[in-house]
Amino acid sequence: MPADGRVFGPDPDGSRWQVVPVTGGSLGVLDHAAAYDPVHNVIVVHGGRLGTGRDDVSQPRDETYFLDVDTGRVTLGPRGGPKLYSHSMVFDPAGLRMLVFGGTPDG
Repeated sequence: MPADGRVFGPDPDGSRWQVVPVTGGSLGVLDHAAAYDPVHNVIVVHGGRLGTGRDDVSQPRDETYFLDVDTGRVTLGPRGGPKLYSHSMVFDPAGLRMLVFGGTPDG
């Protein structure tokens, strides 16, 4: 099944999960890395691969997206980073940066 790009979060009283509306770019990737940046209040999503609907096999991606937690707006960030999927990413508060580790560049 192709990735559909939906974002989920708990409802205001925390009793169940619900779809959170987002606007802008695409988050429809599989096997991506994501981390929260508390300084800019965004969730950063990097890499992954597009779901093709045919065994979900595709080439790794190098896009980075920013999801603004306050507005729900998704914007495309820098490209040209590593083309990876199944990797990890963390926010480094001392360096104010995201660090990516592991994953595979194989398509």
